[in-house]
Amino acid sequence: MSKPRSAFLAGLLAGIALLALVQAWAGDAGGAPPALRHPLQVRLHRVEIRDDGLGRYADWQRFLHARHDDAVATLAREHMYVEAMFRDPARDPHVLYWLEVRDDAGAHSNDSGLDVDREHERYMREVLRGDTWSVLATENVLVAPFVQDAIARWQAQRDTARAGAAE
Repeated sequence: MSKPRSAFLAGLLAGIALLALVQAWAGDAGGAPPALRHPLQVRLHRVEIRDDGLGRYADWQRFLHARHDDAVATLAREHMYVEAMFRDPARDPHVLYWLEVRDDAGAHSNDSGLDVDREHERYMREVLRGDTWSVLATENVLVAPFVQDAIARWQAQRDTARAGAAE
């Protein structure tokens, strides 16, 4: 399978996961949903793993699986709706694809004081070759209406709560 096709399939799988997750949350709230307050950013990153980094990469993945709930808890602060990592260990073991679906109003993990984020950033520095990082061109994004509705409602609730706290 070619690299572009692998990247496409990885994105497709992540999109399906997003639909399943948001569908469960969205439910039927009735009425017209609010518009997105912050546009979605859908990016597929490609970065190489250091030549001697596969062992540490495996450690990193074990860490993320073990701290799954803690890692998921950081997503709201980052306004990250889906984050997924993909590799093709048989054909291209040193290449990592990272999919993010977020809006533009969130914080980044490198700005966090949370231990799970600090550890995640440490693994990134140890495992990844920063000089190979690229963001693939986003050609088209299709979002099912119920997914957009759920994200718009969440953005509205979050922004309303934030405005109330600032008063």
